[in-house]
Amino acid sequence: MPFCNPYSEILEVFGRAEIANYSSDELAEYQQSLKVYRDLKNVIGTAYEEGKGEGLVLGREEGKQEGLAKGREEGGLEANLRTARNLKLLGISIAIIAQSTGLSEEEIGQF
Repeated sequence: MPFCNPYSEILEVFGRAEIANYSSDELAEYQQSLKVYRDLKNVIGTAYEEGKGEGLVLGREEGKQEGLAKGREEGGLEANLRTARNLKLLGISIAIIAQSTGLSEEEIGQF
């Protein structure tokens, strides 16, 4: 059972009673201020949701670009390692393999 704060209910009743005693001018002013408040709240809420949506789209696009770049980099390294292995099996010197693949002699010496 949720906690019920009796003071908030009392304050709400007093607030309603105060509004009930407004003159017609005060009531119109009060209603106008509520309208302005609700309009601003909706504008801010809409802007927040739109910004959140744009941020998600941009974040996904950045992530996709980073993933593609990383994949290309890893694919290029894998291709260079495969080429180096094949050249080493053919008896090509490690220095020439390093020069042609961009790998270090230590990397080539590992396989």
